[in-house]
Amino acid sequence: MFEDWAKDWEEAVLFNDGTGTNETRLGAVACIYLPVDRIGFEDDVTVIGGDTLFKDDFDLASVWQEFRRRQQQTPDASLVLACPCTDEDTVKVGILETDDKRVTAFLEKPGPSQTTSRKSCPCFYVLSKASLPLIEQYLEERKEGPVEGRDATGNFIQYLYPRLPVYTYDITARFDVGALSSYISCHQYFLRQGSLQSRDEIKMSKQHPKGEGHMMQKSKSKRLPATFLPGFHDKGAVECMRYNTLGKTGLEVSLIGLGGSPFGSVFHPMSLEMGSKVVRKALQSGINYIDTSPYYGNRKSETMLGKILKDIPREAYYIATKVGRYKPNVEEMFDFSAEKTLSSVDESLRLLGLDYADIIQVHDIEFAPNLDVVLKECLPALECVKKAGKARFIGITGFPLDMYRNILERSTVPIDVALSYCHLTLHDTSLLDLIPYLKEKGLGIINASPISMGLLTHRGPPDWHPAPAAIKEACREAALYCQSLGVDISKLAMHYTLSQNATDLTLVGMDTEEIVRSNLEIALGTLTELEKETLDHILKRFFEPLKNKSWEGIEVKNYRAKLKDVEGACH
Repeated sequence: MFEDWAKDWEEAVLFNDGTGTNETRLGAVACIYLPVDRIGFEDDVTVIGGDTLFKDDFDLASVWQEFRRRQQQTPDASLVLACPCTDEDTVKVGILETDDKRVTAFLEKPGPSQTTSRKSCPCFYVLSKASLPLIEQYLEERKEGPVEGRDATGNFIQYLYPRLPVYTYDITARFDVGALSSYISCHQYFLRQGSLQSRDEIKMSKQHPKGEGHMMQKSKSKRLPATFLPGFHDKGAVECMRYNTLGKTGLEVSLIGLGGSPFGSVFHPMSLEMGSKVVRKALQSGINYIDTSPYYGNRKSETMLGKILKDIPREAYYIATKVGRYKPNVEEMFDFSAEKTLSSVDESLRLLGLDYADIIQVHDIEFAPNLDVVLKECLPALECVKKAGKARFIGITGFPLDMYRNILERSTVPIDVALSYCHLTLHDTSLLDLIPYLKEKGLGIINASPISMGLLTHRGPPDWHPAPAAIKEACREAALYCQSLGVDISKLAMHYTLSQNATDLTLVGMDTEEIVRSNLEIALGTLTELEKETLDHILKRFFEPLKNKSWEGIEVKNYRAKLKDVEGACH
């Protein structure tokens, strides 16, 4: 049967242990070592038990991403899955005890009173190449003993974790197809999900692939992102959300992301209770990207997010923070040195309560005293951070668009993501000219503030907004015109930005649940005829006539003047 199955899969190689009865079997651990030994394999190995199946939220790529991240920190590390189980089931499975997701004990079928852990360990392991010689060592030590000692794969994990680090990757559920009843339950689940394909359909998908890297594709259900977790997310909302791949990072990010400045009370005060409601509503509705910075509220944003995220599964979101911009007072506002960069990353992770951030970005590069400090200190420090497993990717942010070319052409450190703000709005679309270059470089492209830091709202911008008077006046008049027709200019602004389909992700600050709901409706909906007519009118009447559509250079000039005054006063 297996040989017949393998004919359709060029990648499959079958090994036979040569035994013919249950009494003479080699045992499961020996069968893991059999192909490793026969083909002289010297690389990391994924081991999957034939009776172990997972729900359709399981994502193999995410497991391997976590394995690679762990190996950046500890090259010899292996990874096992951890699946929740009930009190009654502890006596049926191997139980993992962990400290910060590192395995500290493996208990074979303990009673519920023998452990507080309810994490079972299904037979799915990613074993590092450093662990492979230990399989042979394990078998050699047990060659004279009963076959049962070589038959339970969990026994090897029990042998492995005291010798080499073993970490866990949490999953929601699994099927242990060891009997007819569990097989029927599993089969019914996949029938309901519309995930089953016939043998002919699978062969057809191999002959006519629908996309690079796809051997199989679900026939009915929409593919969910790797961040989807049953029981946490609103599946219907997640299925409605649009996801884009963030450049070469491979991260599937939601069309809109959660900007972190409101959590620092940058525009208006926000309570922890409201912040928690906003984050939960956003994430459960399919938004899976959070952006923050030490600068937002002098680390208030990171502090609040850390308190909120401790009760939210880490797998449910991607998060980015920044380095380079810190305090509100001019003399301590910017520091792009390597020393400050490294210490800031550690402080950010401490406040966020995380082992790593998905992306760490250099914040507002144009304020650096010169580009050399960014190129020779800040970015190399972030490369060390990435190698240490504290960040997965590196990004840059800033207002002047020519800055991106300057950095990308000169940097010896690979840059994965570019974040631009206020350059894809009703009054300024200059980012569209830079995007082809960024895409050519393989960068993920993030756009922020479609409402231009409050300019495109009915209540207007904060007092500190750097836009020149002409832009502020045009935005104010456009907002008043919209208001006279009962139209929300912020809705028009966000719709206009998203309708360009130019970036992978747009960051939006949201400070109430109602604003989250409203932004989701805007992102996934359309405009009424009145709104379309109003949008066309304000573009032609108020924004196209603007000669200067941006405030590039104004903030840097003001900052340097204030810094000079402070330094002069000190002397």
